[in-house]
Amino acid sequence: MAASLSDIIRAAVNDNFVISVHYLQERQGRDNRPWPSDILFGLMHDAPRIIRDDRGLADPRGAVCELLCEAADRQEFRIRVNYERRPMVMVTAFWQETHK
Repeated sequence: MAASLSDIIRAAVNDNFVISVHYLQERQGRDNRPWPSDILFGLMHDAPRIIRDDRGLADPRGAVCELLCEAADRQEFRIRVNYERRPMVMVTAFWQETHK
């Protein structure tokens, strides 16, 4: 099954989207990861693009795709979403370059 950008955005908007413990641990108290508000902005107000999709071949926990988005401050970031799980899981998020 291929990733559907519209399904991922719909899941985020409709609260069918959870954030992984891994992301929360990495984000905790540091500015080296996008805030959840950056992620929602990037999904809903930017034009996110799927740049990689493993279609379930790389991870036994389900199919993961990587999206490229922009935060409100125009900084690019990537998010990885397990789109096969229900609810969908935002596995991790990281800035494309060092965050300014």
